[in-house]
Amino acid sequence: MKRLWPLGLVALAVVFIPQTGDYNLHVSNMFVYYAICALGLNILVGYTGQFSLAQAAFSGIGAYIATLAVIDLHLPHGVAMLVAGLSTGLFGVVLGLPTLRLSGGYLAIATIGFAETIRLVMLNWVKVTRGASGIRGIPAFRILGFEFSSLRSQFYLAMFLLVLCVWVYERIIHSHVGRVLMALRENEPAARCMGINSLYYKVLAFAASSFLCGIAGGLYAFSIRFISPDSFAFSESVTMLSMVVVGGIGTVPGAVIGAAILTFLAEWLRWLGDYRLLFFGLILVVMMLVMPDGVAGLANRFLGTRVRSRGARAISESD
Repeated sequence: MKRLWPLGLVALAVVFIPQTGDYNLHVSNMFVYYAICALGLNILVGYTGQFSLAQAAFSGIGAYIATLAVIDLHLPHGVAMLVAGLSTGLFGVVLGLPTLRLSGGYLAIATIGFAETIRLVMLNWVKVTRGASGIRGIPAFRILGFEFSSLRSQFYLAMFLLVLCVWVYERIIHSHVGRVLMALRENEPAARCMGINSLYYKVLAFAASSFLCGIAGGLYAFSIRFISPDSFAFSESVTMLSMVVVGGIGTVPGAVIGAAILTFLAEWLRWLGDYRLLFFGLILVVMMLVMPDGVAGLANRFLGTRVRSRGARAISESD
């Protein structure tokens, strides 16, 4: 019964959000993009205990690969999205192999360096990425002759992809691989003594995480229809991490809840300008002090169920 919550979320969203106007539809599309990225990050932070600040870079890789696959290679949009996800997953493996022997702050610094390198490549490889001016006029997602050009149709596509990604996420977490990842998070030396190849499973988690970000990046490109290096700045990775913390690290609904809260809150606080980032920082501090298990953990306590999140431990071990 607990695993039916994505269908309830979709039913509620499909009924009410399209009736609220184009602005809310656009914000809702951005919420789905962030939710998929947060799900990917939650695999690392919540279930593997690894700290990463490269999620925006991975989504940028996916966005550029999907866009160039359609514009330059003339691939169908669905194939381009899959290619973007798989290619980004491969980048995750490339990053994970040399860096996942690190932990805590050292791993965080390594992922920051990777993210900055990717941003500079996007900015300076003008022949391919069009540089700082970005790529405009990206064709809207098209499949079986139907073009998702309106905000409403894009919203329906985004919600379908969100449910699909949640389904994939659930399959990973509730499988043997998911149990191994949680064992590594709880006590890596003990897991190694039981014969678990920790490096292999950590790299696998990195690949799955970056795959989801690549899919999200493709969705972003085909929805916004414009991408540039500024769209995937380091601050976006911090935002995604904030969403996971606010929603509840180590819970499936937490990533989606955190993405919804901070996406809509950012729009409501737009009048604060850059000061809203200070407000987000305050929210994170308060959440870690008062509700270390996030909104999902608070909901679990309210309902009298066992809190499954390990948010405070994942963050504290990464410091």
